[in-house]
Amino acid sequence: MTEHRCLVATHAGLHVVRVSKELELIECTRLRRGHHYALSLRPDERRVYSKQKDAHLNVLAWDTLELVDTVPLRSSPEHVHQALVIDAGVLFTDTLHNRITFQPPDGEPCHFVIDGHESDVNHVNSLFLRTGGVAALLHNLGNGGSELLDLDFAPPSGFEVRQRRRFADTGCHNVFVEGDLLMFNASNAGAFVVHDLRTGYDIERFELGGHTKGLSATKEHLILGRSEVAAQADRGRCDSALVFLDRRDRSFVGQVTLRTAEGAKIGNVNEVRCLSQPDESEGSLDARTIAELRGSWWRELLGSAGRRLRT
Repeated sequence: MTEHRCLVATHAGLHVVRVSKELELIECTRLRRGHHYALSLRPDERRVYSKQKDAHLNVLAWDTLELVDTVPLRSSPEHVHQALVIDAGVLFTDTLHNRITFQPPDGEPCHFVIDGHESDVNHVNSLFLRTGGVAALLHNLGNGGSELLDLDFAPPSGFEVRQRRRFADTGCHNVFVEGDLLMFNASNAGAFVVHDLRTGYDIERFELGGHTKGLSATKEHLILGRSEVAAQADRGRCDSALVFLDRRDRSFVGQVTLRTAEGAKIGNVNEVRCLSQPDESEGSLDARTIAELRGSWWRELLGSAGRRLRT
């Protein structure tokens, strides 16, 4: 590995960042202006998907990162924090409407409305694919601790709750599962947490300071976004960095401050994805689940008008 080539979505734009193996900044270039959030990688298609406006995902060519297409999000979502592009469609958080949405290539989307609230109560902001379903992170807007909501894709209802657990930390983002370990950013505390799913206890905690948000997982590293604490209106011009942890033992490796060649700050980090190495931060679905999502039961469920599901 000679360098990390990453995409970093911030409140000010979408940036390509190159970092040497010695963790020195080589390049930090803004590709597109404006608030960016969700990032999803499809190396098999040589495509990158990014969200700038809620109405659609931008499709970028993998090598040049030029805009080549868009994918409409057909259910008029608002405040899409994460979108995962899979073989069977798009799975995304419709955060303002308090729901998780699966959109097949054709037909109407299917919505899982959290706790029956169709306004932003739980602030669902992060997704991670796993065998048979998806794990979601509920920020909860300071109304108690953040939560993990683990859902199965389940005919004929659409989604089925596997488990739900609450954490001590509030205002959390990102979810990454490796075996029995759940990892997330305790953003309000400026920390990164490792939680044991078997015991229900936090077993590691890394106090990084600032506001932690954004997570990439390569074979060697966990790459986290760390930003200066700032009011919403100031997040487009605040200081930020990438923090590198060793993937094996999660020990601190280093931190890279993000500045353009002109020395400009790039704003609060929302998401990170690595292009130069396989990035496992989105998780993956098994072949059987993909086949089911492509199958007739979803089409029968969705029909022509879509359907809302509630916990």
